[in-house]
Amino acid sequence: MLIVTGRFFNGRRKGVLDLLRQDGLTGPRIWGRLAWYVLAKPGMMRKILGAWIAFFLPGFHPWNEDDRALIGKADSEFADARMALSA
Repeated sequence: MLIVTGRFFNGRRKGVLDLLRQDGLTGPRIWGRLAWYVLAKPGMMRKILGAWIAFFLPGFHPWNEDDRALIGKADSEFADARMALSA
C-alpha cells in the first residue's frame, strides 16, 4: 500500500507540475500554493488521510465499511446496479 501510494502521488505530482509548466506557472511560489491547496485548504490529501490510515489497521477490510448510502447517491441508468438499502 505504501509503495502504490508513493508511486501514485509521485506520478500525480509530476503530471501537475508539467501542466503548470506548460501554462508558464513555475517556481517556489506556485509550488507552495499547490502544496497549500493539496494539504491545507481545501486539503484533499488531509481529508482522505484518516481513510488511508484505516487500511493499515489490523483486521481492516473495505467491506466492513457500510457505504451503501454513498453508493446510492451515484446516478446510474441501470437500476440493478444499485444496492438496496435495508431499513
